[in-house]
Amino acid sequence: MGAATATVEGDLRRQVRESRAIAFFGTWAIVGLFVDGWAHQANKPETFFTPWHFMLYSGFVAAVLWFAWDGRRSGARGRTEVVPAPSDRLASIGLVAFVIGGVGDGIWHEVFGVEVDLEALLSPTHLLLMTGGLLMLSAPVRWALSERTLRDSTRHLEFAPVLVALTLCSSLATFFTMYAGANWPIARFDEGENGEVVGVASVLARNLLVMAPLLFARLHWRLPVGSWTLMLGANALLMSALEGFRFPQLVIPFVIGGIVGDALSMASNGRRAVPWWAYALAVPFATWSSFFAVHELAWGIEWTVELWTGAIFLAMASAYGLGALMQPRTS
Repeated sequence: MGAATATVEGDLRRQVRESRAIAFFGTWAIVGLFVDGWAHQANKPETFFTPWHFMLYSGFVAAVLWFAWDGRRSGARGRTEVVPAPSDRLASIGLVAFVIGGVGDGIWHEVFGVEVDLEALLSPTHLLLMTGGLLMLSAPVRWALSERTLRDSTRHLEFAPVLVALTLCSSLATFFTMYAGANWPIARFDEGENGEVVGVASVLARNLLVMAPLLFARLHWRLPVGSWTLMLGANALLMSALEGFRFPQLVIPFVIGGIVGDALSMASNGRRAVPWWAYALAVPFATWSSFFAVHELAWGIEWTVELWTGAIFLAMASAYGLGALMQPRTS
């Protein structure tokens, strides 16, 4: 029994160590991805061998080397696992998918040339890279959901790898949907009804992609104060980087939404917790009301009042529906 307990404790320490490593190397790679996205937006030289590609892939290679070294070190100490980590298989699948996608991307560029604009986001090899990245980056979240690891924590250091992993996954999703991400002024959309349709759809898409991980995390853990602001603010900052920080004003609304979420977290206590629907309604309202207010001050709004108020309402309603679907079934 003592040996089994020691083995499980060693496995827990390994998972914590590997979660921190994924958060570190994942941040390295995702920052490289957004730098690569900026290079595409800025019409930098379009080849496979670029500094921004190097930054992206070097983060992945560094992670592989670290895990190989850590596994070898653990093996040298005679450590064995009683129960494999719940995410090992998915993370391994993600690793294989990422390698195939990376090699395939180089071949694809040689055969078909370098993609531009929307083609770059929908390229099969790029989508395979995205899938592999999501499977690997989400490993700390799956580990934390297991019965043997973190279940409920307000300690920043303990929860940090999970928070970073959720932020990276959300940012990876918003990166690959940047064409509908409300990360630039709505005035840049085409005039007329088609532009209005794209604008409203962008609000809804961005809203769901940033709210989903936060509502999920709030369902499973007591989030440390600052979690909402960090996740929404970091994502907004990365999305702003795609445009070379030409529209830094659009970071402000997401920081405001995060502050509202953290204020609700601070208002919760063991006896009177703020219900999930309060987050689902208040955070989108604060975020998108601020978005249109900032937009009015910086560039003006050509939309009618029905359009922008309707977009805010739909953002709140869709977040509420998403949160309702996440709630555990009650008898």
